[in-house]
Amino acid sequence: MVLSATPRDAPSRRGDGRSVSLGNAQRFGLADAILGRDVAGAQTPGAVLAVARRSGPVRTRAFGLARWEPDEAPVRDDTIFALASVTKSLVAVAVLQQVERGTLLLDDPAVVHVPEFHAGEPRKASVTVRHLLAHTSGLDEEWVNARYRDDPERTRTWDAQVAVLCAAPLVFAPGERFAYANANTSVLAEIVRRCSGLMIDTYLERHVFAPLGMADTSFFPQDASPERVADVAPRGWPAQRRPRATINSVFPADLRVPRPSGGLYSTAADLVTLGRAFLHCLRGELYPAESGTVLLTRPGMRLMLEDQAARGLPGPPRGLWVELAASGHLPFFSPAAFALGGSTGVSLRVDPEQDLVVAFLANCLGWDKRARECAINAAVAAMAAPAASDHPDGPAA
Repeated sequence: MVLSATPRDAPSRRGDGRSVSLGNAQRFGLADAILGRDVAGAQTPGAVLAVARRSGPVRTRAFGLARWEPDEAPVRDDTIFALASVTKSLVAVAVLQQVERGTLLLDDPAVVHVPEFHAGEPRKASVTVRHLLAHTSGLDEEWVNARYRDDPERTRTWDAQVAVLCAAPLVFAPGERFAYANANTSVLAEIVRRCSGLMIDTYLERHVFAPLGMADTSFFPQDASPERVADVAPRGWPAQRRPRATINSVFPADLRVPRPSGGLYSTAADLVTLGRAFLHCLRGELYPAESGTVLLTRPGMRLMLEDQAARGLPGPPRGLWVELAASGHLPFFSPAAFALGGSTGVSLRVDPEQDLVVAFLANCLGWDKRARECAINAAVAAMAAPAASDHPDGPAA
């Protein structure tokens, strides 16, 4: 089922005035068919796929269900989805903005900004901001989660959560190996707070979302638009259908503290805006031009996209909370492409060589992403193919 879809497949123009095709409708139809048949309903209740150029949005398609109990509600173009770990990437942007403002260095020890961080564990004095961004800090995630589960009051305020993080032991020496840990991002959010004086939700609203016009991105969308928020299905959909109260079971469902490791919600349009902002940043351009916003400078983008494995840190090829094409997980994109992703299947892919942004959002945990990749590949091919009117022999096959 295709819902609330308004394609814009007319030619656009680059800055040099040359007409460029925005996509081939037949190839886009292949992506729609895959999403309608093999993804929405089959792998996840609902999904949205949007594509854009640096110059503007091109096309958005919505499929399936945002909610299904007790009543069904379809996904719309403006449905608000949980971003899961894409949140971490936005915290990384906040950290890099602080680097640009001269308040911290990536190789600063965390204790420079949070002196109590090494309490009870001398090795934590060597944990750097880069270690936290690259998931090589050694923080004991299981220990932290156990403290939160044993006493939910430790989650009820940000200061209480920080106290747990500061008391946490290490499971290995900083920089020794790669181990994914949500706790890393929470420490980074506290470092941003110490540098800027702002909690991470306020910081991101003032320095990322509001300047870019991302009006539907927040930690608590239920406050303003509960009817637009998609429920999240559990692993095992469609056999398991009960909506989850929260993505991360460590935290209470009614928690009113922003969760920097995965608590943001957003729409396809806002993710496309973020992707377009990255394309403008890579060119050293203001975006939106009328607001005079520079999300990150080109040196800041270079830091974000630098391969941490190439710097000698353990783990796969990766940037600072972005996935790089060198990881081998973006085979249909150029070597310059990068991606942000989360456990619900959400993915934002940015390819400066192809002048391309692809945003995919879904509302299920732990599902098989093969069909998603097939649909995204078909959409990328549509963006690369000439429009029928430009094809010398008629519509492209």
